[in-house]
Amino acid sequence: MKRIGGAVVLALLVAGATSADESPVKAGEKQFTLGLVQQQLRVGMSQTELAAAIGSPNMVTRSGDGREAWAYDKVASETTHDGWRIGGGALGTASGASAGLIALPFGSREKSHTRTSQRTLTIVVRFTTAGVVESFSYHASQF
Repeated sequence: MKRIGGAVVLALLVAGATSADESPVKAGEKQFTLGLVQQQLRVGMSQTELAAAIGSPNMVTRSGDGREAWAYDKVASETTHDGWRIGGGALGTASGASAGLIALPFGSREKSHTRTSQRTLTIVVRFTTAGVVESFSYHASQF
């Protein structure tokens, strides 16, 4: 009887396990933030230096006189989930030639909170005809 009780407790623990929705970050990859842009982006940098500092742009345009503009447009969503959950189910057992199923005597109960937020960051960098940063602007929002 103690083994079954322990199995029921284990099933409760597994059924109640929840975690936040997380996106994996690749090794060596910088997180693209307004702070990184403010720290790294400077008037007079070359296109190569800018790409090494904050990465490749989402869009590149070139005017008739040969001036380029790079646009970075990043959106991040974050969902957090906290709370508890108990789910009903069954445990299977096998003993010799006979197999059985033990029904757990409870239903599903949930209490949880989910929060979702989004951040946007748009940067426009304008270059001279020589390919150095002439000016830049940015807009950041969080909601």
